[in-house]
Order: sequence, then C-alpha cells, then structure tokens
Amino acid sequence: MCDSYVVMPNVSSSNATMLGKNSDRPAFDCQTLAYHGRKAAGKGEQIELAYVTIDQVSERFATLGSSPYWCWGYEEWYNEYGVAIGNEAVYTNDLKENTALEENGQPVDRGILGM
Repeated sequence: MCDSYVVMPNVSSSNATMLGKNSDRPAFDCQTLAYHGRKAAGKGEQIELAYVTIDQVSERFATLGSSPYWCWGYEEWYNEYGVAIGNEAVYTNDLKENTALEENGQPVDRGILGM
C-alpha cells in the first residue's frame, strides 16, 4: 500500500510544510520528476488520456511531480501555490465487478487510467 505523510510548519525545525510519499510499485517502475509550466488552453481544447478524452481546464498552474513512466498524471506533486498531493489506491466494489466482467469476456468502461 502507498502512504503519504505531511509535516506541518509548526512541528518542523525549518518551519516548512513537507510532503513525503512511498509507493508500492516494483523497483523497475521508475518515476521521473516532471515540471510543467503555467499554461493557458484555447477554447474547446481537450486532452487525450489513455482511454478517454476530456476537456482541458482554461488555465493550468505550474507543477512539479512524478509519475510512473507509463501513466498519465502525477502520483505526487505540488503546484506553484504550494498545494501538494500524494495519491493512494482505493479498492472499490467497482474494481471487483469490473474484474469479474473482464474475466467473463464482457466489455468494461475503461475510464481514466492513472493518477
């Protein structure tokens, strides 16, 4: 399981907020750091993910984070305003139901893969 930790400024010797996260990924599943600068999107612009296409937000803030090399989106990141996130796996009934459908050769709505 993944774990995310936050140290708040009032308990930090440097008076800083810190985010830490471990990941349960295999050793070969590298996660490189990626920086994406602030960017404005044109009206009607979309972004293509693994299985779906969604509308792009009108303005994307600058971000620094990491993600598995094969996956769209960050596993952990922070933006230019100091908002930080570390994702966690959440296993739901949908996962069980979709796994059963797939094992029986029935179509499954893929949705968004990754972070």
